[in-house]
Amino acid sequence: MLTNKGVVLQQGQLAEVQIDNGKNTLAGKFSLTFATITEATQLEMRLNIPETKYRNSWKIWVYPAKLKTEAGNVFYTRSLQEAQKALNEGRTVLYNPDWRKLKGIEGKFLPVFWSPVHFPKQAATMGVLCNPAHPALAQFPTDMHSDWQWWDLNTNSKTLVLDSIAPVTPIVEMVDNWMNNRRLALVFEAKCGNGKLLYSSIDLQTDIENRPQAKQLLYSLQKYMNGNAFNPTKKIELADLQKFESEIISNKKQNALDIY
Repeated sequence: MLTNKGVVLQQGQLAEVQIDNGKNTLAGKFSLTFATITEATQLEMRLNIPETKYRNSWKIWVYPAKLKTEAGNVFYTRSLQEAQKALNEGRTVLYNPDWRKLKGIEGKFLPVFWSPVHFPKQAATMGVLCNPAHPALAQFPTDMHSDWQWWDLNTNSKTLVLDSIAPVTPIVEMVDNWMNNRRLALVFEAKCGNGKLLYSSIDLQTDIENRPQAKQLLYSLQKYMNGNAFNPTKKIELADLQKFESEIISNKKQNALDIY
């Protein structure tokens, strides 16, 4: 059975099969069609054995095969200098720097392994926290917590530590472990300079045609930023954006540059 918010879209029944204890048995094969789905949708597939307590379910995320992301009035950039200049000019900016060059915590889908006390070098984050009803996520179906559609996004990101900058409004947060309890985020919005800023440390550019989750999130963020709902209330300074950038230190005694 395939459902969308409890509404049955497709259902069927497999032929009866003998399932022996202790063996992996192929119960049958089935196929699903998504031709009638025209926008990003979270579905649920349910299987059960009639007249028994045995059942299971899986979530499926379906994204349009042909999705045209349109910047509209949004200035998209991966350059800090371009972002600062555009914000100074009063523009609406989606700043999406190369996450590999940012300061922060390793992007991680899995939660902390065992304990950050015994394994202190791990990222030790505890997964995504967001508001599914936020208009920035209106075109990106999600629950308030991590699920499999966040795997690619988390592993192609850098988790930002917001403690050192003025308050901003996080849209996608990461939960920190109990040892540190820092303010962490992947996406946030703020007034900045003379303009409006949405900052994403999730990679929304690289190989995007083969990363449907990233393309769908970019589409959702751009649509939000082009609407009246995008109106950040908290303000940060242009210089605050520099705090997330990796610094390159030149040492005359060394032949190479140290990047951290």
